[in-house]
Amino acid sequence: MKIRILIKDLFLKSKTEEIIKSLNHSITFEEDDFDYVIVDLNHKDAFNLIERYPDKCFCFCSHVDKDKIDKAKEIGCKNVYPRSLFFSKLPYLIKTKVH
Repeated sequence: MKIRILIKDLFLKSKTEEIIKSLNHSITFEEDDFDYVIVDLNHKDAFNLIERYPDKCFCFCSHVDKDKIDKAKEIGCKNVYPRSLFFSKLPYLIKTKVH
């Protein structure tokens, strides 16, 4: 399974890469060749990507950014979480949703 990462923060990006690799999935940097994508809603391209691939996105942002969480859900993303929960849930999400 190829998973793309759309995260600017180097610490969070590194943490995400570690989780993906620990679950034996590969990371891709290709813009259109991926099975799923991890999206930081603070990334400048986040909502464009969600609009194109709402069913392939796992999204997160700060719990205080309720407007961004709501917007991602309105666009059609069903996997949107506050950052405080996201990284603890990510292994489970990948195991159960990524086939």
